[in-house]
Amino acid sequence: MTTNTQSAKSYFINVIRPKLKILPTLPLALWVVFFIAVPLIFTVAYSFQTYGYYVVDLPWTLENYRGLFDTSAYYEMFLKTVIVSLIISIVGMIIATPMAYYLSRIASKRLGVALLLIMVIPLWMNIVVRNYAWISMTIKGGVMDRLHQAVGLNYGDWLFHIELVTVVGILLFVPISLLVLYGSMGSISQEIEEASMDLGNSRIKTFFKTIFPLSASSYQTAFLLTFMPSLAMYVTPKLLGGVDGMLLASVLMPVVKSSLNFAKGGAIVIPIMLLLLVVTFLLRRGINIENVYRAGVGSNIARGTNRKNPWLFMYCIILIVISYIPVFSLVFFSFDANPLAMLPLMGPSWVWYQDMLNSTGLLNALKATVLVGLETAAIAVVISAPAAYAVTRFKFMGRGLIVFMSLLPMLIPEFITGMAIMLMLNAFDARLSLHTIAVGHVTLAIPFVFLTILAQQYGFDRHIEEASQDLGSSPIGGFFKVTLPQMMPALIAAGFLAITVSFNDYVVSFLLTGTDTTFPVFIFGLLKSGVSPTVNAAGSLLLAAVVGLLIIGLLRPWKYLDKLPKKYRVSSFISERM
Repeated sequence: MTTNTQSAKSYFINVIRPKLKILPTLPLALWVVFFIAVPLIFTVAYSFQTYGYYVVDLPWTLENYRGLFDTSAYYEMFLKTVIVSLIISIVGMIIATPMAYYLSRIASKRLGVALLLIMVIPLWMNIVVRNYAWISMTIKGGVMDRLHQAVGLNYGDWLFHIELVTVVGILLFVPISLLVLYGSMGSISQEIEEASMDLGNSRIKTFFKTIFPLSASSYQTAFLLTFMPSLAMYVTPKLLGGVDGMLLASVLMPVVKSSLNFAKGGAIVIPIMLLLLVVTFLLRRGINIENVYRAGVGSNIARGTNRKNPWLFMYCIILIVISYIPVFSLVFFSFDANPLAMLPLMGPSWVWYQDMLNSTGLLNALKATVLVGLETAAIAVVISAPAAYAVTRFKFMGRGLIVFMSLLPMLIPEFITGMAIMLMLNAFDARLSLHTIAVGHVTLAIPFVFLTILAQQYGFDRHIEEASQDLGSSPIGGFFKVTLPQMMPALIAAGFLAITVSFNDYVVSFLLTGTDTTFPVFIFGLLKSGVSPTVNAAGSLLLAAVVGLLIIGLLRPWKYLDKLPKKYRVSSFISERM
């Protein structure tokens, strides 16, 4: 071997090959750049237009910002939105804290996981369906009204007030705080608590002196993951708030979608984006892979053996019941013959499901939802899996940036994400369709898909790969023969999770929809005619689909794939061709 050849080989091994380790992360990085960063740049550019339907055709101006800041209405709306978001985030964390502590310390692991899953399932229920359930409960003649009459109390007008928006918002985001805090508290050793109590501290004092300080970064994470989406809430204020409960997104949606005034919409959203940047910078300590990983998988749960606290257990049950009351009401009235979906009951009936299934529009919307969900899952898994693999296997410059980019869609309210993509597509004169909806859904699903695969890869035994290479397999061959089959359960679970995210979305679907529409958008359109048992039936069907997907994910039927004859296994098919 010549000196030049040796030098070239050495250069490749020492310089080129380490840089190639970043290649698996490029699909995810490019997706985030093109569908998060670039759209946000277009949003800023639109905000400086005189009207702003075409970003390059009109002269730039500051008139949109002057119009905002010259009126007190915008200040009041912005301030109200921030205050409501702060209340939702802070109160949600306070409510979640006792349950997170109890579940992370309960002696029975099976009971703890069961209660956690039951509490978290509503997080994956469609936001339109959940809010509609609250409408049917709080209207005159609804469940709350009838209960007040039964006990001789005067029922006040609960609907269309900011207080109801705030309460429902808190209940919507409590599961997020619970997940984050549960994972953090579970990783704290029980011996620290026992040492503190041996020194004479009560359990409450011990919590504030030990558990809370050690979980501080996770409280930051929980705040970020609840404050940011609540800042741009649209569906809840729109359906439950009325004029009194309108928040900034309630004003922004008609400006962007109906009036197509992208310039004014961009100017309205820019202050929100700046606020998010400030909050993210101040709480940047809470954005790291450790917190997110613990939040996702609840690793190293430090369970106690004597944590039978009946008061905390009762607290958990009450919180679960409150979370599920609207859901039970929705499903219950979908099977009652009363055409007003309220008390008194008129007997069981399937008529509303028959009406729903006879609707051509609904069936088309259901078909569109399935197609978008499958497309979302396929793309999200394909671009996230290589990135998660590279992050857990290799050390390279920019590794932390890749992790942050994968989590970025969680830190940006979906309304802003959808609007930004819509503005970018308009700038390129792209036609809105089911594929543009899928683009938005992939962007929303990336963090969840990435974390699911990442958790599996952190728990992967790398000695299996090393043994494969010792037996003569190349790194690529070993990946397809050993690593990929081991990743399959996580890939399938991540796919189901992506489909669930797609099924549950309304805001992005509405902003990016063309002539075709998805199931949540269809249900939202039915609400224009008021409370109807047909809407209850449609909502119950969507609810059943989401719960079914989650149950499939929990049961993991794909774990039985290894019991199939070898010739029918996907892993065998791939490995035989390597």
